[in-house]
Amino acid sequence: RITDIVNSDMTIGHAGSTHIGESNAGLTQSVTASGITIVADTWTYDKLADLKYSVNRAYRRNASFMFNDATCALLEKLKDNDGRPLLNVSAREDKPDTILGHSFFINDYMADSGTSSNICALFGDFSKYRIRIARGTTLKRSAERYFEEDIVVFLALMRIDAVLRDDRAIRSLAVA
Repeated sequence: RITDIVNSDMTIGHAGSTHIGESNAGLTQSVTASGITIVADTWTYDKLADLKYSVNRAYRRNASFMFNDATCALLEKLKDNDGRPLLNVSAREDKPDTILGHSFFINDYMADSGTSSNICALFGDFSKYRIRIARGTTLKRSAERYFEEDIVVFLALMRIDAVLRDDRAIRSLAVA
C-alpha cells in the first residue's frame, strides 16, 4: 500500500496535501503539454507519432511512453497504414514490448483516454524526473495502543519528493 500511495503521488500529485514535496504536483502536472489532443478513445497512428516528435530528438533516444492498462489495450488494436500492429510484442524475454520503436510503462494512475480533460499519455525521457527518498522508510509496529481491541497498528514514515529536472524531456497528450 505504501508504494501504491507513492506511485499515485508521483504520477498525479495531491494538490493541497502535505504528504509530498513543496509543489504537491505529480509528473502529469509537471510536464509541458505537447498541444496534441485526442477525442475520447480515438487513438490514431498520427497522434502517437505527433506525441513522439513533440519531444526534442536529444531526448527521444532514451524515451518511453507511459499510459494506463486500458489505454494499452486500445493501442494494441491499432495498426499502421500497412495493417501491422503498432504495439510490437517482443519474442525475447529480455527485450521490452514497443510502440513506434519505444518501450512503454503501464501506470494505472494515468487517466483513461476516454475521460475528457485529462492527460492520458506521456512520452519522453523519464530519467529527467527525479524522485528523492530521504533516509528510506521507517516502519513502526504497536500492539500496545489498542491492546483491549486486539488490534495491531502499523505506522510508516517516508520522506519523499520529486522534480522534473528538464521540462523539455517529457510531453503529454490530453483528451479534448
